[in-house]
Amino acid sequence: MLNSSLSIFISFRPHPELSELCDRIWNADTNRLVPNKDYRIDPQGRTRFDKEARADRARDPLFEYVDPEVLKRKTYKGKNS
Repeated sequence: MLNSSLSIFISFRPHPELSELCDRIWNADTNRLVPNKDYRIDPQGRTRFDKEARADRARDPLFEYVDPEVLKRKTYKGKNS
């Protein structure tokens, strides 16, 4: 028997028009970050959110590294900066 989260994943079918729109937006984003160049993440395996404590139980931060220079780009700096 499949667990419920796996069966949801298997039954997911992306909407073709929405997927195309998302791809166009992604490709038009000239300020997007490049994984392993501009940032690195640490997915830490199977970490869960603790609902009772309302806390993230990850041992380390999700972002292992973010290049400080990317935060100066128009997309990422504050509106009034």
